[in-house]
Amino acid sequence: MHYTFRRYRSKQDKQLAQRLNEAGKRLKAKLKHKNVQSWNISAYNKRYIGDILSNLTGYLQIFSFHLELGLRSRSLQSNPLIVDYGGGAGIMSLLAMEAGYQIIYCDIYDVSANDFKTICHQLKYTPQAIITGDIEELTTHLNSNNLLIDTLVASDVIEHIYDINSFVNNLSKLKGTFTTIFGTGANHYNPRIKKRLEEQHLLCESVDRSDTIGHKRRDTLRSFKSIRSEIIKDTIPDISTEELERLASQSRGLRLDDLKKELSNYSSTSEFTYIPNHPTNTCDPYTGNWIEQFLAHKAIMQLFYKAGFQSQIISGPYMYSDNSLQRLITNMLNILIQAFPYQSKYIAPYYYICAVKQ
Repeated sequence: MHYTFRRYRSKQDKQLAQRLNEAGKRLKAKLKHKNVQSWNISAYNKRYIGDILSNLTGYLQIFSFHLELGLRSRSLQSNPLIVDYGGGAGIMSLLAMEAGYQIIYCDIYDVSANDFKTICHQLKYTPQAIITGDIEELTTHLNSNNLLIDTLVASDVIEHIYDINSFVNNLSKLKGTFTTIFGTGANHYNPRIKKRLEEQHLLCESVDRSDTIGHKRRDTLRSFKSIRSEIIKDTIPDISTEELERLASQSRGLRLDDLKKELSNYSSTSEFTYIPNHPTNTCDPYTGNWIEQFLAHKAIMQLFYKAGFQSQIISGPYMYSDNSLQRLITNMLNILIQAFPYQSKYIAPYYYICAVKQ
């Protein structure tokens, strides 16, 4: 069984992959012998880890690939410091620590950060730091401790960040030379994924959802449009029904603070200048958490370039499947993706933004 994707360009790449593969094998054995449901962690992370355990080999491949991309330029004899940004349940952090690397875990959701402390205790891992917060809190911790990171990895995070411009600019303020790897499954160039995620956008925008076991308490279950309508009506009580509908629709993608700024300007000038960046992209009005935001590759690369990064975007392979027919099909697709990592975005399930700060 392989816990890495087999694509080696050099002897060093192969040695790194072997190191991560062995770590994946050991971590899988540890997790399979633990009753995660008995741990004192949130229902959200019990569900999240349960989903990962249902195809642990596949997820370890995904996490290994993040680490491979981030560490390829590093000597195997070095002891790189890795940030797992938006770490969630922390499985990628566990994999990196199992491979012998130093890890700083960072997540804005305090429940996940607290759960990760429990998970590390249960499995006897010791990260260098566990940070509850965003890029600002990470920067403060690194600067106050005079730490230079070697790589920052983030799996399924960048598509949820509210203000990517601000995030990348803050990221560029970290000291030293380092590599960042942002992997995301919100690949709108793949027609099948695009259709599925657009349906998810529209659902969150217009339908109240039911509470379920394992729901992330930070995220609202109310329809985003109804929340914005309520905010608009509270701010401008005498607004007409037609105008309320127009502004509620046009404000899709605004967080509460920015919505109030737009409404203040509208009250003064009768103009609402904000225009949504995409036909379906939408975010939680309270937190700004985007629902699998579609990002234009050219625009995101230009953003990193302006912030002082050299960047490239490559397509990621399909993870392992227990289904033999599905595995046959995805193995064939992976051959194409591995042969054409920059051109195969239309068939890939995932893509990686690889950026190096000089």
